[in-house]
Amino acid sequence: MLSRYAESLYWMGRYVERAENTARFADVAGSLAIDEPSRAVERWRLVVAAVGELERFDAMHAVTTEREAMRFLCLERSCPNAIFSCLLSARENARAIRPAISSELWEQVNRAFLFLHRAAQDEGALAVPNAFLAAVKRDAHLFWGIHDGTMTHGEGWHFARLGGLMERADQIARILAAYVGHGELASEFVADHEPRLGALLKSVSGFEMYRKRFGHIRDAKVNAFLLLDPEFPRSARHCLTSALASLRAIAGAPLGVELRPSERSLGRLVAAFDFAEPNPAVPETFRLITQLQDGLAAVHEALEHDFFYATASAQTSIMSQDSQGRTGA
Repeated sequence: MLSRYAESLYWMGRYVERAENTARFADVAGSLAIDEPSRAVERWRLVVAAVGELERFDAMHAVTTEREAMRFLCLERSCPNAIFSCLLSARENARAIRPAISSELWEQVNRAFLFLHRAAQDEGALAVPNAFLAAVKRDAHLFWGIHDGTMTHGEGWHFARLGGLMERADQIARILAAYVGHGELASEFVADHEPRLGALLKSVSGFEMYRKRFGHIRDAKVNAFLLLDPEFPRSARHCLTSALASLRAIAGAPLGVELRPSERSLGRLVAAFDFAEPNPAVPETFRLITQLQDGLAAVHEALEHDFFYATASAQTSIMSQDSQGRTGA
């Protein structure tokens, strides 16, 4: 497969997943703000921090309000991690590789972006934010369902899947860093507080699965569930294991052959999570979050050298518009 096709497929998957995760974070922040209106500003700043855009938001807005935070996360064109920008980038990558994807998949990416394009021109688009965010999440679910159901499960399919899984693991690291990491915005979430921990689980669609497994919500178990659970599809460990399976399918190296740097890098990260303490204490949780973020950045860099820039290097303007800030993992 051409390196530019491989990179576009990878970034297409990442951007769709990023848009969905931003919608999840915003949806939960809005619900939590209704339950605790006195802490609404803090909730929204947590979400903006989780997507890596707090500095940009503060430069644009002297005061944090729910309305401004919601519009910034959803429709701000100058923010590369806003939903609008993510789906625009996904669409541009998909358009560049239309011969490599199914027509149904292209139509879904295009339809999702056009929904955002119309919303950006409508002052009342966010009047009912839950409905708007539900539509974004539904479009992402349709994307992955069409991706799985209409594309041959070869190299191209694996590159898009790899991108989505890398992004999902990165989002887990970011939301955990915002909720339980160091800093004044997050310090309160270290303590057991069921509504807030429930909000954390809901932001990654893990609330129901956690309650079915463990019942009462406790911070240590929540952290372990989101980082180390081998079966929950949005846990960091599950994402890393699945990403390694796709990377091995792409590389196709037989046993005994020297592995590519990206395989070695991702394999080390998978092993670290496979053999981590099953119920990490707070210091170990911090260490795992840092290891996950650093490890994903290293894997992304190795992927670029192994596959994307092997024969060409002029694709970054389309494929990684956030190169000045969040360029990948």
